[in-house]
Amino acid sequence: MSCVSSVSSKRSRYDDSNIFEDVHDVSMQTPVKNCSKRHQKWSLSIATPATTPVGKSDGKRKTRSLDEDLISSPLKFKGDSNVLDVEFQELSLQKVLVSLSASDAASSPVFHIPELLHRIFSSLDHESLNHCSMVNPIWSAVASRIINKDLVVQQSSISGDLKIVELDDKVHPKTLTFYKLKNHKNFVENQLPRINLLRLDSLKFYISPIIPAVLNKAAVSNNLTKLTIAGNKNITDQEMVYLIMGLPNLIELDLRACSQISDVSIVSIVKHCPKLQSINLGRHENSHLITDLSIMALSELENLTTLGISGCDKISDVSIWQLYNKHSTRMVRLSINGCTQITDNSISDIVANNGFPNLTVLDIRNCALVRFKKLIRYRDWRSKYLTKPIHIHISDSMKEEFELQQQQLYKEFRTRIMNDLNKWVNEES
Repeated sequence: MSCVSSVSSKRSRYDDSNIFEDVHDVSMQTPVKNCSKRHQKWSLSIATPATTPVGKSDGKRKTRSLDEDLISSPLKFKGDSNVLDVEFQELSLQKVLVSLSASDAASSPVFHIPELLHRIFSSLDHESLNHCSMVNPIWSAVASRIINKDLVVQQSSISGDLKIVELDDKVHPKTLTFYKLKNHKNFVENQLPRINLLRLDSLKFYISPIIPAVLNKAAVSNNLTKLTIAGNKNITDQEMVYLIMGLPNLIELDLRACSQISDVSIVSIVKHCPKLQSINLGRHENSHLITDLSIMALSELENLTTLGISGCDKISDVSIWQLYNKHSTRMVRLSINGCTQITDNSISDIVANNGFPNLTVLDIRNCALVRFKKLIRYRDWRSKYLTKPIHIHISDSMKEEFELQQQQLYKEFRTRIMNDLNKWVNEES
């Protein structure tokens, strides 16, 4: 057996169960002994579960880095929903397995049930999974299924050492994530040949360069439906157009913080990815490059349900009206956080009149909105009479005015009820 990178299942901050709920950054670095100097600088590893430690909060607000923002952006897509069951981590059974020696655990009949082992192994970190895979054939088979599902390739920011595990066969991941890579030559030469990408469904580059060899290998099967290129400040319109031409089956595309992408790329994406349902263009440093033209083009996508344009301050009310005209019944998630040219003249009037009847999440933080009564009235109506309530997210600077107008609205409502009752009583008498 030859030495290749440590491979494990990934259930962490990359899981997207709630598209507007921040997930705190959790370190993905778990030290494992070196196997070969020849493979230094690269690792295939697992993101550890994003659990919340028990204890009191220090009350201090931490400043998040760009990569933390990219992972915990308010706009996430509903396609990834494999969130680790936090409650399960607290079950004594899992703790028993971790505390037992390998021989003690393997000798118990209960730990020979594959379904039970899979449930337990799914909460283990990659080093523990590697140890479990060497206990017996049953444990090896269960651990291998988890190992082969999701791969994370990352470069250690501390030592740069390679984390190693021996594998008999190629892995067949469904998700492949590259995180904070600087040089991919060693990976392409020594590790990529051991990875079969025919089953790959999701490919993610977080603050990492694009690896053409990986894209070409993944595009052969036409199974790739989700692509993330977040935090890439070097990719240009020309490169994006070339890249997207070979991915006609894309459903989800995340281009957050790609600061050189402009309207040119978006128009090309619409042309070559007609099945696209979700796209995120937020956190763009050169926001002037994304204008109403991009939204006009995206509105032509027949299946568009999720749109993130956070911080694109050149997008105006015109874009919202265009979305209403083209996607009034299909839009489910909309983030216009920081779009300072979007006003009450579009989003408030459209939403208040049930213009987006299937909209479930609306992020209006830091927009130029000042009239909230229509939105409050519509939110309460949806919550009371429909099975699909709408969640409206506002910024701290808007909160005081929002609550004030909400109190005024409820006061007006109570006054109207009392007037109607008095009128009814007087008519009866």
